[in-house]
Amino acid sequence: MQNNNERIALFERERNDVETLIKLGLTALEAKIYLALIKNGDVTAGNLGKLMKIARSDVYRVAERLQEKGLVEKILETPIRFKAIPAEEGLKFLLRRKKDEYKKVEKETDQLANKLKENKLSNANNLMNEKFIIIPPRDAVTNRTKQAMAEVQESVDTILTYNRFFYGVNTLFREDLRKAWARGVKFRFILEKTEREINNKETIQFCKESGMCQIKFFNGQPEAVISIMDNKSVFIVFN
Repeated sequence: MQNNNERIALFERERNDVETLIKLGLTALEAKIYLALIKNGDVTAGNLGKLMKIARSDVYRVAERLQEKGLVEKILETPIRFKAIPAEEGLKFLLRRKKDEYKKVEKETDQLANKLKENKLSNANNLMNEKFIIIPPRDAVTNRTKQAMAEVQESVDTILTYNRFFYGVNTLFREDLRKAWARGVKFRFILEKTEREINNKETIQFCKESGMCQIKFFNGQPEAVISIMDNKSVFIVFN
């Protein structure tokens, strides 16, 4: 008999399998029935319903949907039996369909972005009247900063901690910096002086070698990141 730990481990594996199939586009019940058919081979809706403790009509309805999706085959006997196509083939099919859906959404997103871009100039004057804009946390801040760096034309002045500077230069904004430097944008950073700055001089050197980057240090730790773009827009980022 399975002990409690084995039952928990089995439950976790089955739940993870279902969650993966949901990510690939199946409903929870479709995922469970597809996995049950793979495990039990060809079986009638009635017998599968007994095994899974769900109504025969629900099994039949979902199995029909899985057949329409190309994951299940119907064996014309009396009673009718259902059989899952091999797992490897089925998973590849679902993944391929997901990729096709993503490409379609990506194309539609590009079309929408181009359409909305047409309104950018007409909305530019409205931006001059805006006073304060609160941006959602985490990824939204990164995306908005990248957008600002793509639009800046002359200068960026920033006060921030060395840890944020190090992570931004080496990970988040490295390519954005290079593109801005190529446009002739000058960057000036004011950083806290830390031991890490002494031990990671290559990051400082990366900026200075561009010829478009000045760095100064001060003794202290800024409570927020403050960036001024083209002497027009001010970004303040704080925890």
